[in-house]
Amino acid sequence: MALTLTEIAIVLAIVVIALFILPGKLPQLARSIGQAKREFEKASKRDELIEKAREMGIDVTGMTYEEIEAEIKRRGG
Repeated sequence: MALTLTEIAIVLAIVVIALFILPGKLPQLARSIGQAKREFEKASKRDELIEKAREMGIDVTGMTYEEIEAEIKRRGG
C-alpha cells in the first residue's frame, strides 16, 4: 500500500509541527502512531481471514479468530 503525495505531505507537516511545538512529546507520538499502524494491520488481516473462510464455505458466526484460522488450516487452506 503506497502513500500518495498528499498523504506524505500531511505526515511531513505533522512531524515538522510536532518538532517545533512538542519536542518532548515526539517519542510518545511516534509510539502512538506505531501502535495505530499495528492495530490497523491486525484488523486488515482479520478481515482477510474472515473473507477467506467465507470463500471456503466456513460459517464464522460465533467463532474466534483462532478458531477460524484453525478451521481454514484443517480444510487445507
